[in-house]
Amino acid sequence: MLYFVGFRNVKTCTKNVSDVKDIVDKLATAIEDLKKIVLAVTAASKSTDNAVTAIKNAIRDSQNVVITNKLDDESVKQLQTMYETYYKEEEKLYRKHSIDIGEMLLLRYTRNYCVF
Repeated sequence: MLYFVGFRNVKTCTKNVSDVKDIVDKLATAIEDLKKIVLAVTAASKSTDNAVTAIKNAIRDSQNVVITNKLDDESVKQLQTMYETYYKEEEKLYRKHSIDIGEMLLLRYTRNYCVF
C-alpha cells in the first residue's frame, strides 16, 4: 500500500512537471513570437520614417522646380477670349452692384430724412 501511494505521488509529480514544461514551452514560443513582432514593428517604423522622409524631400525638391509652358496661337486666342468674356461679366456685375448700392443708400436716405 505504501508503494502504491508513492507511485501515485510520483505519477502526480510527473504530470505536474509535464504541465509546467508545457507552460514553459508555450512561454518560450510566445517570447520568440514577440521578438519577431518587435522586429517587424521596428522594420515597419523605419520603413515609415523612410517614406515620410522621401515624401518630405520630394515636396522640398518640387519647390525648386520651374515650370514653363508654351502656348500655341490657338490656345493664346482661347485664353484671350476667355479673359475678355470674364472681364465683360465682371464689368456688368460691378455696374449692377453700383446701382444696387446706390438704390439702397437712396432708400435709406429717404426713410431717414423724408418729411411727409
